Amino acid sequence: LVGSEMCIRDRLDSVLRNKRFTAKEKELTERAQEFLDIFGLYERQNEISGSLPYGLQRRLEIARALAAQPKLLILDEPTNGLDPYATRTVHELIRERAAEGAAVFFSTHLLDQAEKLCSRVGILSRGRLAAIGRLDELRASTAEDRSLEAVFFQITSGDAPEPRREGEA
Repeated sequence: LVGSEMCIRDRLDSVLRNKRFTAKEKELTERAQEFLDIFGLYERQNEISGSLPYGLQRRLEIARALAAQPKLLILDEPTNGLDPYATRTVHELIRERAAEGAAVFFSTHLLDQAEKLCSRVGILSRGRLAAIGRLDELRASTAEDRSLEAVFFQITSGDAPEPRREGEA
């Protein structure tokens, strides 16, 4: 079956039963149960994942990524489409994985989230790395103790695209 044709529980189980994730059947069942509960999917676990609304599909994909406890976690806009409660849950779980020693790459346009979650930040501008470092280092490079958003605009100020004028394509 293609992933979107599988039920929620089977999609989560497929990650947990990966050859690299070794655990006993009871542990796998408990871990799947835990993540179904954490992401509010337990009651819907037998539904076909492709029929879920976008926000619930996102919860399932994040649950799949986190449940397997990878040593390297690459997340691209992980909170896109999530409600505030699910967003908070994802943030807590990301912090836990990092505290357990996992390397977490977190790509986002939401600078307040990056500021809360990341120990190091890379700022991309027009497809190139414009700055990288700890937030305090980036603040020091702009000579002001400011938010990441302010630092971002200071670093990328010369790279901003020209605004469109009415009537332009």
